[in-house]
Amino acid sequence: MNLRHLPLGALRAVAAAARLGSFARAADELHVTPAAVSQQVKLVEDYLGVRLFDRLHRGLRPTARVLALQLELDRAFATISGALHETARDEQPPLAVGVVGTFALGWLLPRLPRFEASFPSARVQLFTHNNRKVDLLRDRLDVAIRFGDGGWPGCRSRHLLDSWLTPLCTPRVAAVMDSPRDLRRTTLLSTYHRDDWPRWLSASGIEVDGRRGPVFDSSVAMIQAALGDFGVGLADPRMFARQIAEGALMQPFGTSIPAVGEYWLTWREQVQSPPAAAFCDWIVAEAASTSG
Repeated sequence: MNLRHLPLGALRAVAAAARLGSFARAADELHVTPAAVSQQVKLVEDYLGVRLFDRLHRGLRPTARVLALQLELDRAFATISGALHETARDEQPPLAVGVVGTFALGWLLPRLPRFEASFPSARVQLFTHNNRKVDLLRDRLDVAIRFGDGGWPGCRSRHLLDSWLTPLCTPRVAAVMDSPRDLRRTTLLSTYHRDDWPRWLSASGIEVDGRRGPVFDSSVAMIQAALGDFGVGLADPRMFARQIAEGALMQPFGTSIPAVGEYWLTWREQVQSPPAAAFCDWIVAEAASTSG
């Protein structure tokens, strides 16, 4: 049976009339006249060679045949509608967000569902980096979250969060330390910011070689080593709040020092797309509520 000459609108009229039990109510749903619905239904009946509705003195009675057809038609129309929605959605390119790996895992990812719920049409695609050699234009990023002083050429920037450093380790490692002086016999885990430990030790009044121990290219890798009981890492506890809440990590000492740098939102100087502008507004407000 060739359906090429059967209008889609005729099938919609049949499905609506069968579901609603009335040409008039079907006409209201489809925004046409009852006469138009009747004509479309008659077209389908003639095409199929079967009666789909019993026309009664007081109204319309769908036959069992059309009730079964209505279920399949409604399912088909839902499938078509979903496919069209996805096609239109795919026309909007994803919002490309570059982000420091530590910030992505420890701060952004747990909060990102709130943005996606508020802006369902903005599909976010994250690209993590370790803060080096980020180029918005070359990397085709709409925005990037970086760690530093906010001074990157060729882009604009907005401060998001300060960063404070304190020792983090497992309860097992902490159990053998009664005071910061016990760090003398503990492995110190560092990132490429090699002055962090010397600054923290100086602030705590401890004379220990802060440049010994392994060096990692990110706080995430460093803390992973700390979780393996390989030593004590110096990091921002907010970026590892989940591990601390679960008891996997702890802060053995109260002293914190400001990191040499903060987290910044950066974007190209050109006009932003609506999803990028919405993301910038959202993350600035989210960061403000976090720091407050």
